[in-house]
Formats: sequence, C-alpha cells, structure tokens
Amino acid sequence: MMSRRLTIIALLALLTVACKVGKNYRGATIDVPLAFSQRELSPGIEKIKVDTIVVSDTIGIQWWTIYNDPILDSLIQRALNHNRSAQIAAESIVQARISLQIQKADFGPQLNIGGSGEYSTLLINQIIDANTLFIGQSSAFWEIDIWGRLQRLSEAARNEWLASEAGYRAMMMSLISDVTTTYFLLLETRENLAIAQRNLALRDSMLGIIEQRFARGIVPKIDVNQAQIQLAIAATAVPQNRRREIQLQNTLCVLIGSNPTHIPTPIPLAAQNSQLGIEIYQPREIVKRRPDIVAAEYQLIAQNARVGAAQANRLPTLSLFGNIGFVGSTAPDFSVQNPLYQFGLQLGGPLFYWGKLKRATWIEESRKLQAQYAYENAVLYAVKEIEDVLIELKTLQEEIEIAEYRRDAALNAQLLSGSRYSQGVTSYLEYLESQRQAFDAELILTRTRQQFLSAKMRLYKVLGGGKLIK
Repeated sequence: MMSRRLTIIALLALLTVACKVGKNYRGATIDVPLAFSQRELSPGIEKIKVDTIVVSDTIGIQWWTIYNDPILDSLIQRALNHNRSAQIAAESIVQARISLQIQKADFGPQLNIGGSGEYSTLLINQIIDANTLFIGQSSAFWEIDIWGRLQRLSEAARNEWLASEAGYRAMMMSLISDVTTTYFLLLETRENLAIAQRNLALRDSMLGIIEQRFARGIVPKIDVNQAQIQLAIAATAVPQNRRREIQLQNTLCVLIGSNPTHIPTPIPLAAQNSQLGIEIYQPREIVKRRPDIVAAEYQLIAQNARVGAAQANRLPTLSLFGNIGFVGSTAPDFSVQNPLYQFGLQLGGPLFYWGKLKRATWIEESRKLQAQYAYENAVLYAVKEIEDVLIELKTLQEEIEIAEYRRDAALNAQLLSGSRYSQGVTSYLEYLESQRQAFDAELILTRTRQQFLSAKMRLYKVLGGGKLIK
C-alpha cells in the first residue's frame, strides 16, 4: 500500500517537470548593413533575427592548397595537428562536454551505499549488558525538477560546450592565418636579404673603382667617403634581415609545435599566386559563417538559461528520498527478517534570505545584457574587419602596380647614372641618389607584395571561410 502511494506521488511530481521558469531564448535581433560599403555605395541597414546558428566546419576546406606551395601546405597541416594552443583549446571542448554530462547526471536519483557496526555496553543494577549491532543500507535522493532548474543548467552547459567548439574553429582559422602571414613575412625577409646582398656587392665593386680613381687624383676624397657610407648602409641591412629571418623561422616553428629549425622556401614571394578570387558574402551571411560570432551567440543562450536557473532557485524544491537495509547482531547475520527501510517526500524552499536570491537573479540578468552586448560587438567588429581588408586589398593592388613601375624606373636610372658617372658626365651624388632610390624601390615592392598576400589570407579568415573563385 505504501509503495503504491509513493508511486502515485512520484508520477504526479514528474508531470510537473514540463514547467520551466524563465524565458526561452527566441533569438537576437541585430542591425547589419545590406552590403559592404567597399562593394556598394550607401548600402543601408537592415534588422535581422539570428537564432541558434550551427556554423559549418570551414576548416575542413583546404583552401590554402591552391597556392601550390608544398612547404606552406605542410606547415599548416603540422600547425593544425601539433600547435600547443590548439591542443589547449581542444581540451577545453573536452572539459565542456564532460561538464554537460555532469550536469545531466543531476536529473537522475543519487544512490549511496553504506554500513556500520556498533558495540555498546550498559550498566544496569551492576550488571553489564553488552550489545552488538551491524547495519547495512543503501539510500537514494532524487530532486524532482518541477521548475526546470536542472533543465536550465543543462541548457547552459550544452551551449557552453557548443560555444567552445565554435571558439575552437575560430582559433584554428586564426592559426592558419598566422602561419600563412608569418610564412609570407619570411619570404619577404629572405627576398630583402638577397636585395641587400646584391646591393652590397654592387657598392663594394663601386667603392673599389672610386678608390682607384682617387689614387690617380681623378675624384676627390668625398667621393670615397660617400661610397663607403653607401656600402655601410647596404652592409647593415644584411645582418638585420638575417636576424629577422631566424626570428620568423622560430615563430613559425612555435606555431607548428616544433623546436627551432630551418624552413625552406623554394617558391619566392613574387611567384606566389596573388590572383585568387574569394566570393564576398552579404553581411547577413557573415553572421552565420563567422565562428566567433556563433560562439558569442551560444554564450548568450547559455546566459539566458542561467537567468532561468537563478529564478528557479527562489522557488520551493520537491525531492524523493529513501533508505533500505538490513540489521543483524553479527556481520554475517543480515536477514530479510530484519529489514530497515524509510521512504518519504520532501518539500522545502527559501523563506527569508535578506534578498540574496533576488539579487543573484539580478546579477544573472545583468550578465545576460553583457552577453547580448558582446554578441552585438562581435558582429560590429566582424563587419569592420571585412571592410578594412576589402579596402586594404583594393589599395594594395594599386600600390603593387605603382611599386613595380617605380622599381623598373629606379633600376634603369641606376644603370644610366652609373654609366654617366663612369663617363664623367655627371657627379657621384647623382649616382648615389639613384642607388638609394633603386634599393628603396625594390624593398617597397617586396613589402607591398607580402602585405597583399597576407591581406588575402585575412580576407578568408574575416569572412569565416569563403568560396574561392578560380
């Protein structure tokens, strides 16, 4: 009869589980431009509602392989597999998944087992009465989630897990961008080193000629000094670029999870494929594709659930409890003839906490506003980053054309002024100036090419992945 009553009570309690305190997440409304300003003049603003977007795994698309640079391919693959920061982020996903499993375990009853042995004496009329008692029992406690508090906490844990996965994808895209950018910087540095060595050899040769002319009394001493200065300028650039080359190699090695080693670069900067087209999605699509924005939304959903859990903490709780066991006078003497059991229903709730629980709810609501603002900020920064990269690519393309034109003109001027100086038609100062301009023009072109290639990589990153247009 007792077990039947408890079964009825449990069923009635379970019927109330569907009642969850707090508002369900209904999506976030944000303002985004209709198009990017670098693609369309005065695009205008639209309001869109985003609700629990599941980002696609764009990391699986090996977009960098179309550069046909096997060294870059291997560096990125090694970074994805061995980068320590990526491994730390992966463990965060594992922890979030386990936290979700721990939270889900609260839905079921908690079972315990225990036992005790007792020996006691009692003096009655100067007669000692000794008693031995052994108890073996198990107990259970089950909180009935009548207000959905446990469901809200589980919902928060689940979205924390999803946020960690989206954050991991965002970090992996940043890792790929860091590897490619550092690789292009290494290419630039090695090209600058070759330019410096070439100019050093040219100026060293010119210094020898001028010293011979000075010895014959053809040119003044100042020409020798000027040639020595130009030689020193080119010579200084050599160790500077060698130092930077080693430092960039070391940075790449850390990114790929390796100790410092030599990294070959068989394909020079100028031979890299810079004419890659990437489809530019509309801003409303970027919100769905960028993993950092998706992670921010999952954090907002998780915080919304915590508000509901905090509200449920202010309400009564309903729990079932029970104990069952056996009693004996000796350890092996347990018998069903000596049962020990207890079953019951427990109802309790906060009565007077000096506003503590109410203020705890206010804190969670404030944190929800923070999560909302963080989400909106992530969208704003995403649009800003894309706009920055688009204008960067557009202007750098123009700069490359100008830098190539300048380089060709400067090298030709250096050749002509050197010939004119050798013939005694012009002063050495003119030749020095043409040398300086040619040296600078080559370095500027190399730097601009590197910046363009790096910006191309950042475009893919800030788009949250993209479709390549070949």
